[in-house]
Amino acid sequence: QGNPNVGSGKLDGEGIPADFFADKDVRLGFAHAFDADGFIKDVNRGKGTRATGFIPKGLPGHNPDQAAYPFDLAKAEAFFRKAHGGRLWEKGFKFTLAYNVGNQPREVIANMIKRSVESINPKFKIDTRGIQWSTYLDQSNASKLPMFVLGWSPDYPDAHNFAFPFMHSRGNYPRLQHYKNAEADALIGKAMTEVDGAKRLKLYTRLQAVAYEDCPTIFILNSVRFRTQRKWVKGFE
Repeated sequence: QGNPNVGSGKLDGEGIPADFFADKDVRLGFAHAFDADGFIKDVNRGKGTRATGFIPKGLPGHNPDQAAYPFDLAKAEAFFRKAHGGRLWEKGFKFTLAYNVGNQPREVIANMIKRSVESINPKFKIDTRGIQWSTYLDQSNASKLPMFVLGWSPDYPDAHNFAFPFMHSRGNYPRLQHYKNAEADALIGKAMTEVDGAKRLKLYTRLQAVAYEDCPTIFILNSVRFRTQRKWVKGFE
């Protein structure tokens, strides 16, 4: 109610209803409409790697064989045509995709999504808008941002500190998205207490497959950080 980011609040071409992204075909449509490899190559200057899930490359628990959504507008169109029983394709939609103002990479991501999705159907309209950080957090915490761009840095280097925030119903992002998957919650609970590394890896491998099947989030980039030093500095690891 009274949320300017969802337009009319209905699937009438001038807004979106509250359950817009509850339809998995909508989520998969957006996932196939984003060129993650192009973003890394052209915007991030080739730095970083494509994220295939919530556990980053190099961390125990990461599945190097996990599939990622290819940039494919034909596939995106097919999912959009099925979404909401065909009404989405017929009526179109309009909503605001937000990013925190001053964050140029996130602004580019938002505009890349806008351009590719709007090219699929002229009835699809996305307004991209930069929001002040404090307001951005307030609106995301209140679940008033239907789609938003954010990142995650761990508190400690363990798969749990990515699995819980991204996939558990009480985690940082699912709480904002109102996403809940009982299997995901159970897998995270088991993996958190499992001391056998091989068994733990199997749990996280399945959890990453659940994330791929459900598509609550589009994972884009495993970022890199840089450290500079004088040539005479030796022995740093």
